Amino acid sequence: MIKSMTAYGRASLMTPTGRWVVEIHSVNRKQLDMNVSVPKEMLSFDMDLRKWIAEKVHRGQITVRVNVSEEALVAQNLELLKGLKAGWEKAAHALGYDPEKSVTLSFLAEQLEHASSQHLIEKEGAVKQQLEKVTLEALTHFMAMKEKEGAALAGDLKKCLEALEKLLAQIGKRAPETMARSRTEEEGEPQVLDIHEELVRLHSHIVQFRDVLGSAEKSVGKTLDFLVQEMHREINTISAKCADVELVSLSVKVKSEVEKIREQVQNIE
Repeated sequence: MIKSMTAYGRASLMTPTGRWVVEIHSVNRKQLDMNVSVPKEMLSFDMDLRKWIAEKVHRGQITVRVNVSEEALVAQNLELLKGLKAGWEKAAHALGYDPEKSVTLSFLAEQLEHASSQHLIEKEGAVKQQLEKVTLEALTHFMAMKEKEGAALAGDLKKCLEALEKLLAQIGKRAPETMARSRTEEEGEPQVLDIHEELVRLHSHIVQFRDVLGSAEKSVGKTLDFLVQEMHREINTISAKCADVELVSLSVKVKSEVEKIREQVQNIE
């Protein structure tokens, strides 16, 4: 199934540590290039996120963002701070220090960072499971959009191929009547230039292009891009051989259709 390289997917999940939101966005890129942005407490899951997405996506510049709602973070940190405050005040009192002077907000903030990381480590398995769940849901929406956009691209490409075939049929009909000729050689005799082989190869590329459009391959963009390059090569050769005004005009129209196809192929994974 044809998939577009441009898509967006989003999902959210309420967890014990707050509401998580995962967003996945992609734009055109010949290779797979992934940028992952997560809260620093979750950096250990960076490679997991990349693995889950790479199993589904093979080309494009992918941006992944994982956010935790600020309200949830504040609530969670407040509870941790209360516990830290009580614990350190008890320790200060036992050691003979004034808890009010020793256990300051800045001191607690330093302890909070370590405590938050430790809290995450202790529940790493559950956190990873929750992160995978919300990521896969976002990925499902993301892939659905890729397939929807891909279907639209495939429909447009098929129309371009049909227009291309009609133009090639006109060239094929006109060519035998005109017998394209080059400039007169030194002997004074013009050289007859046959474009039959180029037309045959062009038709073959169109057939292969259609086959790829209907294939079940996961990523076909590179193959389609190669076929478009070959189409360009053949029509350029035909254009160079043609001395007939009508054939030149038809060749220009074919180039225009091939260029339309090339532009659309750039959007296909």
